[in-house]
Amino acid sequence: MNLQELTTRLHTIRDNNTWRGFHSPKNLA
Repeated sequence: MNLQELTTRLHTIRDNNTWRGFHSPKNLA
């Protein structure tokens, strides 16, 4: 696995979990 693949996977995990866990709609508004 190269750095690009790792970064992509981390971003996918972040998008699937972090946004749902730490950013509610009211915080994004």
